[in-house]
Amino acid sequence: SSGIANAKLTVTYDDGTILGFCRSGSYVYFCGAITSSTSLQIADSISINGSVYIVNRCGYSDNVLDFDEALNLSILSLPPTITYIYNIPSQITDLYLKSANPPTLYSSSSISDSTTIWVPQSVITAYTNKVASADSYWYQKHVHYEGWEPKSVTVTVNSPGSFAQVLLSQIEQWSDVDELTVIGKLNETDLGYLSRLKNVSKIDLSQTDIKTITGCAGLIYLKDILLPSTVLKVQSGAFSGCMAMREIIIPNATSIGSNAFSSCYNL
Repeated sequence: SSGIANAKLTVTYDDGTILGFCRSGSYVYFCGAITSSTSLQIADSISINGSVYIVNRCGYSDNVLDFDEALNLSILSLPPTITYIYNIPSQITDLYLKSANPPTLYSSSSISDSTTIWVPQSVITAYTNKVASADSYWYQKHVHYEGWEPKSVTVTVNSPGSFAQVLLSQIEQWSDVDELTVIGKLNETDLGYLSRLKNVSKIDLSQTDIKTITGCAGLIYLKDILLPSTVLKVQSGAFSGCMAMREIIIPNATSIGSNAFSSCYNL
């Protein structure tokens, strides 16, 4: 009688928030909530008649989490015990997961593409590996580690081959860079480091003198790439997997290698 779809059990927080759950054997499903809050943290277990049960499912079957009376809710934090996610409504802009291993997703739409997923930095690799795998329902999901803040960085490279050294003098780690502008001279060794910029959304190389472009494969968040008019060749697989990239201008290119733009779905 809580009004939360599929909920057979409820938990009430001190602020009046009501959470709905359903238990089937060893599975406890988080079904939805009634709250006026903008953020909500789900506990890792509930007590039923003196027995403790682990909360390990988010959603109930393929039914949408019931947030009809939680319209202000945009931030959801799930416990590390969650191993399966049926669905996260698109109203959730920020989803915090604590599981060391990425939970199993019911389908590719279990988590909206508009939702940013935050995980502990210690487990970010496990999630980004899933995001990069076309065989996983995690493919293309937007994942960052907790505390990550986007940075716009401009570097001037006076000597070809010194790009990495110059960039690392301004940042702590490659994944910190959101937008990168490079001025100066680059060689293919320098371009090979671009694939380490796992969170980059924009790369501006228009103020360099490169004649060949490569090294951007797998940059799943890369939306914009600006190249100089000197570029004549796009190497094989150069932008493979850059699924967010929207446009590229290479008016003087005379050679484009095989699979240069494979899986660039938004190009």
